[in-house]
Amino acid sequence: MKTTVAILLLLISPLSTSIARADGKFVVVKVTDRASYESYTVLTPDGVKSLRDEIRKELRYHGKALSLSRKYWRNKENNRRTFPAAAIGKRSYSVVGSTYPNEASANEMATQLELRARTRQDLEKQKDKDRQKRRYKNSTRRRARTFSDKTREREKDHLSNRAREIYTEQLNLLMNPPAEVDEP
Repeated sequence: MKTTVAILLLLISPLSTSIARADGKFVVVKVTDRASYESYTVLTPDGVKSLRDEIRKELRYHGKALSLSRKYWRNKENNRRTFPAAAIGKRSYSVVGSTYPNEASANEMATQLELRARTRQDLEKQKDKDRQKRRYKNSTRRRARTFSDKTREREKDHLSNRAREIYTEQLNLLMNPPAEVDEP
């Protein structure tokens, strides 16, 4: 837990100091990525505007990138499984709380919010484990089923991660097309 906080502070500090210093106002922003993971960062109002523009641009190309990803999945990946489009969420952001006069208080709030989110996620994982235990409690083939469920879950996670990678590649190609060179 302490390492997570330390890593978070190392990630937040360079980002906020490079974007900050505009007018002394700082806001905590919750960013949800394509895998539905939440993270909290400290930005200035100008940083929030640039994040908003970036996410709007991504949303503009979302449908096209998704269809290109499906085609790539079908043709290049040689998968017999269908493309896991449900694993790819849209990025979003929301401003949490009000503005802070200094960066230190905003970083402190972001750290607290991050800890709360991690605690919630840990509780959800524990509830899922408890549900699994109750589900297979009276089963005679509990060990075999649990192993196959874990294997299936790992495979599903791997396919979802690969689908997100393909989607990100296609989205980057759409947003930043390669420059065409005219040869004489």
